[in-house]
This record gives sequence, structure tokens and C-alpha cells, in this order.
Amino acid sequence: MPNPAYFERFENLAMTRDEAGVLEVRMHSDGDELVFSGQAHHDFVDAFYEIGRDRANRVVILTGTGRSFCSGAAL
Repeated sequence: MPNPAYFERFENLAMTRDEAGVLEVRMHSDGDELVFSGQAHHDFVDAFYEIGRDRANRVVILTGTGRSFCSGAAL
């Protein structure tokens, strides 16, 4: 089954899902540690709305990229 469109919609989230419905959501900025921004916050709200609506998701693992979960904030 192909991935839903929302998997590719969010700049700071990389998503993969296995056959059992385990969704891994990896936060990042350009493939490295997440730098939290207003856009990231906005995207997370929309992404988790989509994730919650998708009945194929059985478990969600939220993780980061690099050495820290979030390296700071861009104000």
C-alpha cells in the first residue's frame, strides 16, 4: 500500500510506517537536529491531526535526529 500524501507534506518531519501500523515520526531540520521554529510548530499541529485521523496508524514513535531531540529554537 502506498504511503498517504501527508507523509511528504511536512518539512521538519520524516515518516515511515511498517506493515503492522507502527509509524515512526522523526523530527529534523534539513536532515539534522531539529531547530524549533514557528513553521515547525504549525506543521506539527497539522501533522498530528492527520496522523490521528489515519486508521492505519496503530502506534506512533516520536523521535529526533542527531545527538539531541531538539537543538534549540529559531525565533
